[in-house]
Amino acid sequence: MLKFPSLEAAVGKAQYSLHFCPKCQSADDVSWRHHPAHCWATVLHCGPCNISWTICQECFSIRSHYTKSNQVTRHARNSHGDEKASSSGPVPPNEFQSAKSSTVGCPCDTQIQDDTSYPMSCSADGDHEDNYMHCNEVPSELHAFNTHSHNYFKHELLANQGGVSHVVALSQFRVEFRNPSQQLHPREVKYHLDCCLLASKLTHGERSLLADVLRQTVSIVTDHVSAKELIPSNVNLKSTAIATTPELLCSTYVEGRYAMLKNLPGPTVTSVDGHAYISL
Repeated sequence: MLKFPSLEAAVGKAQYSLHFCPKCQSADDVSWRHHPAHCWATVLHCGPCNISWTICQECFSIRSHYTKSNQVTRHARNSHGDEKASSSGPVPPNEFQSAKSSTVGCPCDTQIQDDTSYPMSCSADGDHEDNYMHCNEVPSELHAFNTHSHNYFKHELLANQGGVSHVVALSQFRVEFRNPSQQLHPREVKYHLDCCLLASKLTHGERSLLADVLRQTVSIVTDHVSAKELIPSNVNLKSTAIATTPELLCSTYVEGRYAMLKNLPGPTVTSVDGHAYISL
């Protein structure tokens, strides 16, 4: 059976918080293996706690540790149409992979801003250290704030844009990083900040439309990149432009001779003495 080269590869699209043991909340000694019954599932195991849980590599929306076989079976039936029963027996320890047994190097050898999927960072002497902020490292003046303000300004004091980076990291990974401003690219922080500002001004229906537009944008851009491989040579399809400026948004969709709204079918409006009417 094909082995996963790293914990990140093993968990796939699963929530970042599911990397951690549900009992000790650590990922220092977490190992992993393929699920014996479901190709979309990975079994994680915490050595010190001797506890195992199952995660889905394909479903980002799942936020719970599946520690019981009936949870896995229910998810298999509801989300994957898989009626096979989940194996509930213990997995031999030697079948698990871990960072120590993997052939890849320390995950921290990769630049942090390019890979934030590991719960630890490396110190100068090569040892791993906890990646979270502890309360005893925070100035006493901040303890007077409420929890959200306390956490925001705690990171803001550590680094420029640390507070905003903390908020973005928390929304994405459900975990508080020690140095979020060093683990998230500033461009991505600004992107999510702008999305937050826009989403806060939209209705529920408009948010659904925005999410669909973003999904389609990613799909179209991906198709453009791989168009030569996917489209047969005898098919001549034109690539459309993605509007990325206010001017292009306006001229493409709203105003101007070639705008989509201007060229949609509609009745002719006639104006007489300050009154307008249309013919039915």
